Amino acid sequence: MIFKLLKHQKIKLNQIKNLIIVWISIVFVNLVLNYYYIIKRLGRDPLYKYFLPPYSDYIFRSIETDIIYYLATVLLAGVISAAFLLVAKKSDYQVLKPIDVALLFLGGLVVGWINLIFFIGCVFVLAFFIQLFLILFKKAEKNQRIEITAFIIISQILTLLLSDKISFL
Repeated sequence: MIFKLLKHQKIKLNQIKNLIIVWISIVFVNLVLNYYYIIKRLGRDPLYKYFLPPYSDYIFRSIETDIIYYLATVLLAGVISAAFLLVAKKSDYQVLKPIDVALLFLGGLVVGWINLIFFIGCVFVLAFFIQLFLILFKKAEKNQRIEITAFIIISQILTLLLSDKISFL
């Protein structure tokens, strides 16, 4: 459904698909390198070798936990993006454009499900205060639509920089 809307808005669909493929590739490389490092590090110590197969299933459980984390991220980002897409559709794309919804989805994939609520809240709080500032200083009118695309990128950077301090788990 989102791809039809993106096509309708003359946004290059291949760019969104390519970003998702890049994200999947990064996740895969992250998993492989992370567990390669853990296995190499644990394999050197005689005590920690018992965390490795055949003595323990620690590595397999860790990989399973990471895969569940990434799947939860995709699921939550998809559900929230679908909700925003419904809001955009009901408002005839005056509140949100389809590209904003796609960027919210991709931003959600990048920040992870733990920080997703902070990320989305940050987008709309920043947009609200900037719009309020512009209205107070007569730079914008009350009914003027604010472009939140820039706020999505700024909020994503803020969330990534502050992710250690704002994680809810």
